[in-house]
Amino acid sequence: LILSTAKGNPKLKDLFVRPNIIAKRVSGSLEAHANVGDAFLGWDS
Repeated sequence: LILSTAKGNPKLKDLFVRPNIIAKRVSGSLEAHANVGDAFLGWDS
């Protein structure tokens, strides 16, 4: 994962993974990067 030195990578926030593996909704964010395309970042519990 190579982070850009620019102001910021494009990011989509408050996304939910589907299908749900567990009963509760889990959110995170999707961020674009130079070498891997897209990466799902973290979980907000």
